[in-house]
This record gives sequence, C-alpha cells and structure tokens, in this order.
Amino acid sequence: MIWGRRINLLCGPNGTGKTYASIAVYALLCRKIIFNEKADYVERLTREWSATIDVPRGRLIMYRNILLDEWGKNLAQAYGIGAKDTTGIFSRLSICFDESEEEFMAEVRRKEIQRRVTVQGVNVAISKAKDSDKLTLAILDKGIPDESIEGMRSLMNSVVCHTLIMSPIGGLIMLPVERNSVYTFSKELSLTRQMTIDQVQAIAEKGSKNVKLMDIINKNSNRYPLPITHRIKEANDLAEIKKQTGEYAALAEEIENELLHGKVEISDEGEIKFRPDKIAAKVLPIVATASIVKTLSGLVVYLKHQAKKEDLIIIDEPEINLHPDSQIVLTRILARLANKGLRLMVSTHSDYIIREVNNLIMMSNKTNPTVIGLLGTEYVDDEYIAPEDIDVNFFGYKTKRRGRRRSRNCPSTAKDLMWKR
Repeated sequence: MIWGRRINLLCGPNGTGKTYASIAVYALLCRKIIFNEKADYVERLTREWSATIDVPRGRLIMYRNILLDEWGKNLAQAYGIGAKDTTGIFSRLSICFDESEEEFMAEVRRKEIQRRVTVQGVNVAISKAKDSDKLTLAILDKGIPDESIEGMRSLMNSVVCHTLIMSPIGGLIMLPVERNSVYTFSKELSLTRQMTIDQVQAIAEKGSKNVKLMDIINKNSNRYPLPITHRIKEANDLAEIKKQTGEYAALAEEIENELLHGKVEISDEGEIKFRPDKIAAKVLPIVATASIVKTLSGLVVYLKHQAKKEDLIIIDEPEINLHPDSQIVLTRILARLANKGLRLMVSTHSDYIIREVNNLIMMSNKTNPTVIGLLGTEYVDDEYIAPEDIDVNFFGYKTKRRGRRRSRNCPSTAKDLMWKR
C-alpha cells in the first residue's frame, strides 16, 4: 500500500490475507493516542484565536512508536477474537516501520496540510505549508466555555500529532463483507448487548462471588472484528447521523439512480428505509429490499451524511451481491469518488472490477482518439484513474497450492494487472 495514492487495490486468491490486511489498516488508522501532558500554547490560541507552533518532532516520533505498539497489543479487539487465539494466530507476526525517523520527518515536512478538527466541541483549523516546519492553528468558533479550554489543553498535542501522521487521510470508514447484515440485525445485536449489561448489573447487585463479571463482559463485547463493531454502533446512531450533512450527497444519489433505482432514507426513529423508484409511494424496511440495497446502503448513508474530503473508504469485496454489469457501474462510481477528493482501499476477487480498473486507467489518456470517442458515450469525463493515483497489491501464495488449474487470465504479479498505456 502506498500512503499517498488515491486508490489502493488488493486482489488475489481466497485465504491470502486481504481481509486481514484491510482490518489491520483500519485498526491502525482509527486508533488515537492521548498524551498525558498540557499544551502550553492553548491559552494563546484561545485568547488570540490563532497560534503558530513548531512541528513537534520528538513528540511526533513518540506518537508514531506508541501508535504501532498499541496496535500490536490490541489485535484481539481488531479481529474480534480471544486473547488466547490472538497469541496462537499471530505468534509469528512482526511489524515495524519501513522508514527511518529522518525519512519520516522529511515526509512530514513535505506535507501540505489543510485540516479541520473538533476538540472538546471546538472547531479548529490546522494548516501547514509544504516544506515548512511551522503549524498554524486557528479557532473557528466564538464564545468557548472554560471547560472546553481545559479539555483542549489536555488533548491538543495528541490531536496535532494524529493529524500530522494521518495526513493526507482525513476521516475513515470500513465497509466489511458483513455490511449487508448490519442494518438488518443491528437492533437485535443492540438488544443482546443491553441484556448483557443488565445481567452484569444484576449479578453485581447480588454480590455474587462465584461469577467473574469481567469474563461475561469480555465474552460478549469482543465478538466481532472492529469494523463490524463500529458499523453496528453507527447503525444504532442513525437518528443522530441523519442530522449531519456529508459533502458527497450528489454521488450518493448517483449510486441510488444508477444501481439501486430508489432512495435510501433514514426514518425519524433511526431505521433504514428504501423508497423504490417504480413505486415511490411505498417505503420498504431494509429487510424487505433486494440484496444490492442491503449491500450498498451503508456507503450511500456515509456519503450523504458523513463523508468529508480526503476521507479513506475501505471496502472489502465491493462485488458482493452485484450482477457483473452492476460491478462495472460501481467501479466507475468509485473512480468518480476518488477524482472528487475521497480515498479508497478496495479488496476484490472480481475479474470484472479488475478489467474495468484497467479500462479506467486507459481512459486517463485524454489525447488518445479512442478515449476521446468514448467520452460522452460510454464514459463520462470524471470516470478515469490516473496511473499515479493507484497502487495495486497482489496477494498470493509463496508455494503452489490450492487448485490444479490456473486461468490464463489470472495475473501472477501486481505488474500483470496494469495494462501499458
């Protein structure tokens, strides 16, 4: 995976680790480290509404090291498995940075950053010019309460380090293969969680010494990989999410028009509904919809209500429940997302998606007469992938296994996936 690329594509046979890799990236990027220290510049920031500080080299390197260390300690949470299983499965796992501290700091210095973050309810703009060692912080709100200022003193150093390290990536979401069931079963899963809490409380009130409360909590709270846990939580917060406005509602509507042929809606009670174009007066519950609606409704909701520029969307097997024609259409829509400022990490088995990616790479050559002829007929102007914007990672076996036959069209290396322009 190349950090700065707009699209990272993972492909290869079953069981080669694509989903493991996707979850690993998600678990690393969504983790935030909190420093136990005060930011001495916050007083000046809240008084003058802006402040310029040096890029915190030492603190930044420390943050990076702690981030990786904490990721390694929390693999059980990331993959939704027990601690004993984690030790066995990952006994040979080792991870380290591929760049030295000097290379890391040189990359940070090269970055140009324009980011808006929220700290203790206060909106703050963080900016850095390319090849600069200075950061400018600016408060975008007025009338900050004293308790928010105190919270900002405790959190600001951590927020600054996280922003510098994660740039150019902003927000993050992962849509796992189980996404078609999240909205369907979220209420039942939430009920199970509440029953667990009630059970623990009842035992605690009785003062039982024969039952280990933490065993009950751990057994019921670590059942799913982190991306699924986060999606279930969001499914239960849809009434609040509905109040937000994302920056990509227009692209969500393109998915609805071109693939779903209807509108994905959130009811006032926070439940996903679907209004088919053919019967606009009818509103269907998510359980009564076609599988393609269940599969893509999470992406539609995210684009409508949460997505911001430079967010990273990780999609595990976007081809699930999609007809080959729909896979091609979705691939073109994903290219539009990338060209309009989002970032994508996609794991796929689909030959249709791989071939359409190749077509979209060729469509970036706007001087080619064939490409010019296809624009406006088969493709629209923003359906292309520039070669420098994509990185392809092929997952395979070191030794020959699993199957006697190999398709002549099956690529053996990442290089084979990319057609020459």
